[in-house]
Amino acid sequence: MVSFHTDALALLGHSQYELSLKRREAIRPSLKREYAALCSATVPVSTSLLFGDDLQQQLTNIKASNKISQVSVNVNKSQKGDGYQDYLANVVDTIKLFDSLGFIIHPEKSVFIPTQIITFLGFVLDSRTMKVYLTQQKQLKLKNACFRIIKTPRPTIRLVAQLLGLMTSSFPGVMYGPLYYRRLDMAKTDALSQCGDFEGNMELTPPVLEDINWWMNNIHLSCYVIYHGEPHATLYTDASTTGWGCEFQGTPTGGSWSSIEAQHHINYLEMLAIKLGLKCFEEKVRHQHIKLMVDNMPTVTILNNMGTSHSWQLNELNKEIWTWCIDRGIWLTVAHIPGKTNVVADRESRQHRREIEWTINSDLYEEGICKLAVTPTIDLFASRLNYRLTPYCDHKNPSEDTAGSSDRLARCAFLANSNMVATTIKNANTSTSSTTEKKEHTVPSSGSQCSAPTTQSDVSTPLPLVRQHLQSQGISSSATDIIMQSWRTSTRVQYSSYIKKWLEYCCKWQINPVSPPVASGLNFLAELYHKGLSYSALNTARSALASVIALQGNQSFGNHPLVSRFLKGTFTTRPALPKYREVWDVNTVLEHLKTLHPAESLSLKLLSLKLVMLLAILSGQRCQTIHALTTKDMKASNDRVMFIVNDLLKTTKPGKECTKVEFLSFDEDPRICVVSLNAKVRTHISRDSCSRPVTHRISIKLQPTEKPPVYKGPDPLPNRFNIKPGYCWDGVNRLNGLEK
Repeated sequence: MVSFHTDALALLGHSQYELSLKRREAIRPSLKREYAALCSATVPVSTSLLFGDDLQQQLTNIKASNKISQVSVNVNKSQKGDGYQDYLANVVDTIKLFDSLGFIIHPEKSVFIPTQIITFLGFVLDSRTMKVYLTQQKQLKLKNACFRIIKTPRPTIRLVAQLLGLMTSSFPGVMYGPLYYRRLDMAKTDALSQCGDFEGNMELTPPVLEDINWWMNNIHLSCYVIYHGEPHATLYTDASTTGWGCEFQGTPTGGSWSSIEAQHHINYLEMLAIKLGLKCFEEKVRHQHIKLMVDNMPTVTILNNMGTSHSWQLNELNKEIWTWCIDRGIWLTVAHIPGKTNVVADRESRQHRREIEWTINSDLYEEGICKLAVTPTIDLFASRLNYRLTPYCDHKNPSEDTAGSSDRLARCAFLANSNMVATTIKNANTSTSSTTEKKEHTVPSSGSQCSAPTTQSDVSTPLPLVRQHLQSQGISSSATDIIMQSWRTSTRVQYSSYIKKWLEYCCKWQINPVSPPVASGLNFLAELYHKGLSYSALNTARSALASVIALQGNQSFGNHPLVSRFLKGTFTTRPALPKYREVWDVNTVLEHLKTLHPAESLSLKLLSLKLVMLLAILSGQRCQTIHALTTKDMKASNDRVMFIVNDLLKTTKPGKECTKVEFLSFDEDPRICVVSLNAKVRTHISRDSCSRPVTHRISIKLQPTEKPPVYKGPDPLPNRFNIKPGYCWDGVNRLNGLEK
């Protein structure tokens, strides 16, 4: 302000001075000799009325005393002084000057006493630390606004817009504030486009609530560093459709994209290349000011602005990069470099590395580990695309998450966070190409993500979301049917209830059910936890979500470190205790079975109960195995009976032999001998063929009543009461004290 006025005074004074000289030359001939000397330009004239040079004289005196800066093109020049007293006198004279010229000086909006800490418009400017802080009043106002939004189930769009205004106005004092308001801004924009009115209501998704909570928890600790100094080092990065490359202090490196990563837009790949490049040189860039040279202008703009409100996917990747840098004390300055000069990084991004991206087949790996009975601790020759376990050693690149170990073992890559790298290629014999349609990771509308299945086949399928997700990737219906058979029927039925709840949760919070953030899945599990679900039920829900959710980098949701840690915490608070704390006395049951004799006098129900109980006690097999025993696969002799189970059991695995169940003769007491009952069983089957369904199974489902047996279903599993004697015989109830 002072500089502008000084320029104006100088210009006006110069014009007045030129006019005064011309006036002097014009009146010199008419003046007396003693007064003519006053018309010289070197002689000061005391009368301002005659020559009109009072304004120039005032300006000349100010310049002579050095109380106002000299006129300069740089408008940022301020007043000068040799010390505190000179500076104070300078301020006083400046105030007098402006007051004499008719300007009004506002005392409440001005700082007259020189100080190193100034409070101005809600900010505290500290010249000692070169930082800007929010005042306590501004912090409290912003914190209360966030609290009001969180406590409102469905806030109005106007209320959210007011909160966004408070957030953006605080950016000069909150250095990382732009990282934590874009989600709310995009959610507000989507809600406004749907409602068309600021008085409409909107839902706050878990990611949005996460950002608002950040403001509440960190606003009192935030500041803005005015100057970060010159960059310590420069990192050059580039990306192509086949890979990424970077150069740091003369060291080039790069890598290939996975089939999933290669489908992203080039803007996303450029930012992903920066992320991988920073992680490769983590040990060298820690606590440094790094200058990034990128040949992609959207990337430069997004990183310098700490986010974008135009793409959810790019904003999330930007947030990952900045969060990673903040944790390691790194500050980024991004600048543009012409593509033709970014030679090294561009060459690294286009190198063909497919010949080294091979991995062992998952099934063969697991089988080999089991047969050798070993537990590997490190993968010595791997990359981020084909590593089999962590930690792993990448002899081409240092780690994306080295945790300070890249110098200990031939630049060994010890991952600290496995969610930051892509999942391994599952099968080396399969093609790495994918026909998955490229989609932008935005917050979808409720109509696009929560629509119910429309076809009859989708309604009848226990996992319609899984089927739709597979078919959306271009997989044919026949291939989808085969993939769906990888889940057993009981597993599909068990998963369907949790997937249905997951869809309802996604509809409520407007989340993409197929590719949500990890935090959304954890919030869903936490909601089930607060509803009272046990550790076992939450573990089943975790597996159900893992069959649906596809995280970034093709990582499994069930194996995510945070998800595993959540389940461990659930087990700590709600340990999975044994279901049965007491067992009934087997001798008591056997004594009762001895009373059911002779077998010829028993009804089909009692004979079936006795037979199933003896089979269960003697074999120790699961109910599913007992039910799978058939007369067709039975080999009987005088001293033994052997069953070969050809059905698919829960314990059946590829390469495992069929289960064999063998019963030996018990000649000491034929009343409880399975072999001696074999002939009786077949006799009853032929005798009661009219009431027994046509089946080869030893046991069928019976009703827990005294009515004749009624058959339901083709081959239903035997009810569990067949193995619980307390539900069947009053005599056993009285002997064991079990309730009926």
